[in-house]
Parts: sequence; structure tokens; C-alpha cells
Amino acid sequence: REIALDTGSKTEGVVMDKEIENYRDMLSKLKVGDTVEAQVIVSENDRGQSVLSIRKSLLGKRWSALSEAQKSGETVDVVLRDLVRGGVLVDYGGIRGYVPMSQLDATLSKQMDKVTGRRVKVKVIEVDAATNRLVFSQRAIVEEAALAKQKELLDVIPVDATVESTITGVAPFGAFAKFSVEKEGAKHEVEGLIHISEIAWEKVEDPNQYLKTGDTIKVKVIGVELKSGKVTLSVKQLL
Repeated sequence: REIALDTGSKTEGVVMDKEIENYRDMLSKLKVGDTVEAQVIVSENDRGQSVLSIRKSLLGKRWSALSEAQKSGETVDVVLRDLVRGGVLVDYGGIRGYVPMSQLDATLSKQMDKVTGRRVKVKVIEVDAATNRLVFSQRAIVEEAALAKQKELLDVIPVDATVESTITGVAPFGAFAKFSVEKEGAKHEVEGLIHISEIAWEKVEDPNQYLKTGDTIKVKVIGVELKSGKVTLSVKQLL
């Protein structure tokens, strides 16, 4: 119910009640002996204590940690809060962020009515403290694991061949599609990207007007990136 701070005065200072209520998750990680930067809100209350705010200091450290996580590619935990148009608002220790629908993995995007309050691991893809902009991706983690597995199949991916595929997701920049390959007598699924420029010969403004999740279509495998394991597909080269 209270966080007491030693400011070197005769009496201890206390953190504002409202701050403890609104930033409980972030403040709960503090330990006795931690040093924090505080702002004086009231120099002396009726108990002779100074009332302090440490929100600005802690949020500054959070933003710095997010910048580092973006550079290193490290994953962070967020709590899914509210569904909004085009995605989900999330909470990262008192800072509000956003996961676009295109950056949710397929399993979670099918359970949107059950996401509120769920804690998930994500990667930081945009962070700007000045504009309070914070964008995460859950799909990036799933893709990373899939690409690691996909690298083991690069020698059997048929470049320049036409394959039957299923659309697994549509984004503003194109669509993802899965197809099967065979290695050592076993079938494996491989996912590739149909870039927006490879959907049709005319200029495509919105991939959703051409492709829908679940569609079964023929695509041409036009490239494989050996270093990352990414596969590039094309629809227009079959038209």
C-alpha cells in the first residue's frame, strides 16, 4: 500500500497513492535498497512527509530497455489488453503499445475473443519515446523458429517450379503462403512470401482484394535466401 523513500530528510518521503494504483505492475519490481530518481509533488503532507513521483524515472528506464531490446532482437513479455481496429493494445510495465493484426501468429488471431489479459512474448519492431509510439510483433518470434527449421529444407525447395499452396496470412506488403516439400521420405511445410509486387501485373493497392487467408492457389517459387531461409513466391509470373 505504500512505497517509502529515503531522501536524506528527517522523515521518509512516500510515493503518491495514485501512482501506486496506476503503475502497480511496474512498481512491484522495485526492491528495498534500489536507487530511483523522484520528483517532489508535495513538499510536506499532514504527516510531515514529502509526497513524491517516480513514474518519469521508471518510464525512462523502460523506454531505454525497449530500445536495447529492439537492437538486440531480444523478446519481451507484454499483456494483451484491448482489441482495436487493426490490432491489439498491449501493456509493457505501464507503457501502452500496439500489436498489428498482421503481426499476431495465426493461432492467436483465431482466438481474438479470448486474448484480453493474456501474457505473450513479442519482439520490439518500433520504439519512439518522443512520440509515445511502441509497436510489437508476435509473429516475428514464430517466424524465427520456422525459418530456423526451414533452413534445413533449403536443398529440397524447388526454385523456378510451380507448387500448390495455401494462403496463411495477408498483410499490407503482400501475403504468406505454405506449401509442402519432401525430404528423406517425410513431408514438411515451408512458408514463403508473395510480395505485393508479385501478386498481379497491374499495380496492387490492397492485397486483400486479390488473396484471402485459406485460399488454395498455384505459385511459382522464384527465390530462396540461403542466409535467412526466406522463400519468395510469385502469382503474377504464372499469369
